Amino acid sequence: MLTLLPYVWAAAAAGSRHVFAGFLLNPLDGLTYLAKMRQGWEGSWLFTLPFTTNPGAGSFLFSYYLLLGHLARWLHLPLLVVFHAARVAAGVFMLITLWHFAGTISGDPRTQRLAWWIMAIGSGLGWIAALAGGFTADLWVAEFIPFLSLISSAHFPLALALILWIAMHLALPPLAMTLRRGVGLWLLATALAILQPFALIPLGVAASLWALWMRWRAGRFPEGSAIGLGLVGLAAAPWLVYDLLLTRTHAQLAIWAAQNLTPTPPVWDVALSAGLLGALAVVVIARRAMRRGPAETASPDSQAFFVVWAVSNALLLYTPLALQRRLMMGWFFPLAGLAVPLLAKWIWQARKPWTGIAASFALLVPSNVLLLTALAGGILRREPALFLTHDEAAALAYVAEASPVPPVVLASPEFGTFIPGFSGARVIYGHPMETPGALEAERAVVEFYTAEGAGAQEEFLRRYAVDYVVFGPRERALGGALHLSLASAFQAGEVTVYWTAGMP
Repeated sequence: MLTLLPYVWAAAAAGSRHVFAGFLLNPLDGLTYLAKMRQGWEGSWLFTLPFTTNPGAGSFLFSYYLLLGHLARWLHLPLLVVFHAARVAAGVFMLITLWHFAGTISGDPRTQRLAWWIMAIGSGLGWIAALAGGFTADLWVAEFIPFLSLISSAHFPLALALILWIAMHLALPPLAMTLRRGVGLWLLATALAILQPFALIPLGVAASLWALWMRWRAGRFPEGSAIGLGLVGLAAAPWLVYDLLLTRTHAQLAIWAAQNLTPTPPVWDVALSAGLLGALAVVVIARRAMRRGPAETASPDSQAFFVVWAVSNALLLYTPLALQRRLMMGWFFPLAGLAVPLLAKWIWQARKPWTGIAASFALLVPSNVLLLTALAGGILRREPALFLTHDEAAALAYVAEASPVPPVVLASPEFGTFIPGFSGARVIYGHPMETPGALEAERAVVEFYTAEGAGAQEEFLRRYAVDYVVFGPRERALGGALHLSLASAFQAGEVTVYWTAGMP
């Protein structure tokens, strides 16, 4: 619930001239979530790319946000209210899950509490790099740091919770596979495959390697592991195959997939982002490799699973995949599983345990504090990526009501990002990933607003079958002017929406 406070403050800080757009951390992606929800609110169960005039056929993707949009329509609630309600609910689910997971790290109640707090509010050492002007992954990769996922999206905390429940069903600890456990595991894997299919790759690889390792060491597979892995594979395979085929055969989604590149940051960046937990995890792995005895854990098998998960996931981060960085999802947890017992052992053996706790959190928390400080600065400055002017909000409301069929609206690249989510209209350019041919589309939009004559602007409007042209402060900032004689369909202060139907 505390994560709602920055959003409440941002809404209150908007004042009389601005409207808070609803997102703080990575608002560019947040507005894509809103656009997907808008499609569900309009009645669609199939996703089409919202930031383009040529979306192609609908497909079964981003079903979670489509469902939230339907939920908003059924409950007669604003999309942003439903989004943040879902974000808080997913966050609560993740935090409860972290408590259960912390119990697999250690059976000592003190250490379980310590593990929960570390995973809930801890981060890396990116704040050290920030002092020198750096910007490391623990300050922005929400799928890696649980606290960032909690404050940024409705699907990341849910996906992280599902990862942990699957891991606990598979290996923490290994148990006989009953019908109830099997059905639960299949449902969890299916849900994660629909929500975030890439998250299954590092977990599946880790669980498979762990089972083989235990088979080599003990002469048999861990109890229930073979059946469990089979159930996860059967649940996930259809969705992974579907997604793969879709991004190969769907013309527009293929273009989107080709430009949707999320590389993993450099090794030094990842090492700093792993921070104290990563350093302690390396110590534990090295001690285990030298057979100097494991740290205190809930079970040796659990620690073996954490070792395999941490190491295999680290290697997967640099496999030649377009969505490399997505493989960081969940990696925070095996690092905590290895590091916390060793850290707790040092703390509880000290003469003054609270000194060790304070020192630990002095290293674990500053990155998140720095992030919150940066968000506060964005709120105080009314950053254009976070806020609309009242005039812009009024223009979006007009476009949303202007036509039952989603119109094509031309606006500056910056304002185009807001249009699909707030109005349901389509744009020529609105997002660097979800606009197919984004670089060309963005350049074309900028050239329209900076054109020196009416001919080029008229040809552009006809080529893209534009219904409305927006001209406001963001468009004027591009440095051009509107040379065509178009009818004014709507005006609010500095923002005018022109109608192209009367164009000669």
